[in-house]
Amino acid sequence: MYKILFLLLYNFSFADTQYSFNVYLYAQKNQLLNSSVNPLNQIFKTPDSEYHLDLRSEIKWAEAGQRVVIRPRIRTASKNIHLNNQTEQETKTKLDLTDAFYEQSWTPHISTTIGLQVYQWGPAEFINATNPFYHFNTEQRSVIYKEKGQILLRTNYSIDKENNLVLIFQPLSNNEAEWIAEGKFTPKILMKYEKSIAESANYFGFVAGSEEKSNVFVGEYFNYNNSNGFSAYADIKHMQHKINFIPQANGVNYNLVPDNQSKFQWPSLGVLGVRFEDNYDLRFEYIYNGAGFRQNDLNNAIAASSNTLNPNYTQNLQRFLKPGLELLGQNYFYTSLRVNEPFNLNEFNFYSRYMRSLQDESSQFQFEFDKALYDSYQVFSNISIASGTQNSEFRLGNDWQILIGIKLSL
Repeated sequence: MYKILFLLLYNFSFADTQYSFNVYLYAQKNQLLNSSVNPLNQIFKTPDSEYHLDLRSEIKWAEAGQRVVIRPRIRTASKNIHLNNQTEQETKTKLDLTDAFYEQSWTPHISTTIGLQVYQWGPAEFINATNPFYHFNTEQRSVIYKEKGQILLRTNYSIDKENNLVLIFQPLSNNEAEWIAEGKFTPKILMKYEKSIAESANYFGFVAGSEEKSNVFVGEYFNYNNSNGFSAYADIKHMQHKINFIPQANGVNYNLVPDNQSKFQWPSLGVLGVRFEDNYDLRFEYIYNGAGFRQNDLNNAIAASSNTLNPNYTQNLQRFLKPGLELLGQNYFYTSLRVNEPFNLNEFNFYSRYMRSLQDESSQFQFEFDKALYDSYQVFSNISIASGTQNSEFRLGNDWQILIGIKLSL
């Protein structure tokens, strides 16, 4: 598929082709925690310090209802990892494609998009619950995060200005590691209908499809805006059955095993939120993860992944790190604030985020800013701080993390 896209681009008129190139250079410092799951950093092997060079380019071509987009990326990371009272150095370079797709408008109402692409919807900030193609990533709130696309065949049918129908099929993997431990790629399919309300920012939608392990799901989302800067919204998915691992007693400790109790549990994953917009953007969101662990189950899952004497320790650990859950627990509170040009600081943006687990009261704070310099430069920084008791959800890895860097746009 990638070769076809490159050949298409090569044969098109380069007079109508646009190019851009961005260079990210940043350093990151991590303060590690000694948790039961990651004793002395032997499991996660998180770097004490790391240095990154991230080169991202974009090539676009468009003409007469056609569009090609290709986004190559080269990342070089040098990491210092402290293990066994000594520091190990590791340097790796990765060449990748984050996007590579072809889009064709056949009529004023019908268009198709084929290839490696990121396609998202819904009003919530923290997670797009009804989207089975992309999963929550702890790094996705960072200023330097870039989602890698999935290989999708997408057809959009705009019935009229207020009604839109989308059919999406994912036939192949994008060659990234599977989301669930021991999982194999499963083709996914989805149909989405969205209704917008004329002359307003209000809309609602319905989704139905099949996700990992051919698990059937349905979902709904909506956004209500009163035109005075206030919005209320939701994005909710209902799954036919759980696909995650759960702790099961083995007589001495616990093992993480597939949940085969029932194929008709219909757990829900959803976000309910409100938003206030003025010269700022303030959000409050409640996240419910019906398939997630209750507090006792989370403690048992941690125990299964920490006991090295357990014959199934290695398998338990792998399953805990990729359990098939967007979030480990069931209930969360999230709030974020974005302010553009506070205190009249020109081309300066400030972000703050706060996430709290309502199971064990652990939490994570995040502060971020970026500032444009001259025409082509931007400096940025990100600080994350975890709080809570030892072995609580947000204190299994880093205590704090700080990132600072510069971006050059050409």
